[in-house]
Amino acid sequence: MKKLSLFTLFLGLISGVMAEEIISVSSLSGGACFVYDGEGDQKVSKIASFNQSLSWVVDESTLQKLKEDINTVLFKYGFEFLDNKYELYIHCGGYGASLVFNINMRGFHACAWTQMSDKTFVLRNLAVTSKPGPCHGQIPGRLVIYTTGDEATDIIEKELSDPSWRKMINYVAAGGYGKVTVFLTEEYTFSEQKVQKALLESFDQQYVKYVELENLYHPIGDFKLLESLSVH
Repeated sequence: MKKLSLFTLFLGLISGVMAEEIISVSSLSGGACFVYDGEGDQKVSKIASFNQSLSWVVDESTLQKLKEDINTVLFKYGFEFLDNKYELYIHCGGYGASLVFNINMRGFHACAWTQMSDKTFVLRNLAVTSKPGPCHGQIPGRLVIYTTGDEATDIIEKELSDPSWRKMINYVAAGGYGKVTVFLTEEYTFSEQKVQKALLESFDQQYVKYVELENLYHPIGDFKLLESLSVH
């Protein structure tokens, strides 16, 4: 992990630059973070988080351990993060800064949030999302059925406990207010859309209003695409 003081970071931004050249430094979340994204052949980003009093130089070697950690989680469910295309973002808010991956898994997108400390970057969570761009994601392996009432909830909960659903569904939990949470098997984790379709085909509108993935929530802040480190 390459680490710089805030002062050294900005010295690095201006060193070796001709007077007539312009360096583009972005301010995020009202000045909570300053970000320089490498230009041309520079595959590097420099980030300062003033609320954390920390700064980093992020390059491909910095990201390697994070990619390995993401791949370890995905591999458990039958997927691999190898030569996939991805967008890398910095997210900054009052809490500090996070690197965020949006990975094209060829059929769905994975959204990975990291925790940035003074010594290392740690994978915070890995979620599923439906499209490219800045992401918060939905919890993998979980769906929420919104029913038409208590009677419908009881019918759905009983039906989904039937052995015919065991390949897809591990267990269900009724949470009240016409809500049933469905926990998927490992085989169908990161394949939530398939189970969602099966549920909608099995229950008509007399019982089910809609079926959704459960959203993950992260701190408020601003995203910036780190173009130099994204793989298109």
